[in-house]
Amino acid sequence: MPTTPDSVETFRLLRQAELFAALLDDDLAYVASRAERLEVPDGAALFGEGDEANRFFVVRSGEVLVSRSVDGARLELARFGPDEVVGDFDFAAGTRRDARASAVGPTSLLVFPHAGVTLETMSLEKPDTTARILLRSLAMVAGRIRAARALIAENSPWVRELRRRIHVDAATGLRNRAWFDEELAPSLKGGAAFVLLKPERFKELVDARGHAAGDLAMSRIAARLLLVARAHPGGEALRIRSNETAVIVPGLDAEGAVALARTIAGELHSIDLSDANGGRPFPLAACFAIALWPEDGAEARRLLDRARDVLLKAWQDGGGRVYRVRPAAKAAG
Repeated sequence: MPTTPDSVETFRLLRQAELFAALLDDDLAYVASRAERLEVPDGAALFGEGDEANRFFVVRSGEVLVSRSVDGARLELARFGPDEVVGDFDFAAGTRRDARASAVGPTSLLVFPHAGVTLETMSLEKPDTTARILLRSLAMVAGRIRAARALIAENSPWVRELRRRIHVDAATGLRNRAWFDEELAPSLKGGAAFVLLKPERFKELVDARGHAAGDLAMSRIAARLLLVARAHPGGEALRIRSNETAVIVPGLDAEGAVALARTIAGELHSIDLSDANGGRPFPLAACFAIALWPEDGAEARRLLDRARDVLLKAWQDGGGRVYRVRPAAKAAG
């Protein structure tokens, strides 16, 4: 069971974390009040792959092994001993874990924050302290991004894998918006069609059957979008936000984009979600927005944002609508 940690030791251990290293004593005293000591047995999991990074750990004694599943086997990434910090960067960045951490032998840890406490609750209790922590977390993330960019120049295999992970939505396997902004948008040549889609009645499924049903639906939608994208040379599928996705195909004109939207609509309609809906059919339909680059806008990132606005309008109007983004010159007038 967690116990109240000794304040002197807690201060020392908390300062091992980059997130708290520069805090004043008053701030650190508050942080210490939101930490707890945890004694765990050999093999106990601290977190697993996919878990929300809502806390991190400082090792008091014992050892923590961090590993990742690769082709069905566990690949050891690192080991952490006394006074070392585990999981603070994921916590600062607000991401999900991409590895598993477990105790090697009986292990004593200092955990921040303790169970039931979040940064949101802390911001209500001590807004100034929490603001300083958040600013430090931004500095940590920015600093590690700068370091990562320097390493990227080396283009080693693990760096390529890191770039892939950064630019792929873990839940669906689709490219994400960051990839579009950083990789695709600057490299577009010639022309391309952006076909965005948002499922209708999706909230009904989630409200009735829970988020697991929504996740299953999104994974099956993603699988169909990948197939459709790969049927076109240079085609890509991405997840923009929540259940909003897109297929981007180079060299496709307006007529071809409409045909692509119809193809996607057919693929969605054929998805079987009865296992996610208590054995009852749940036919999927979607609304679409189509934009042509550079005809509808020369700046690809801005064009995708405009297309998303049109997509939301189509979704609000309902009925499987397919709307076209107006060319930028006409939209301005």
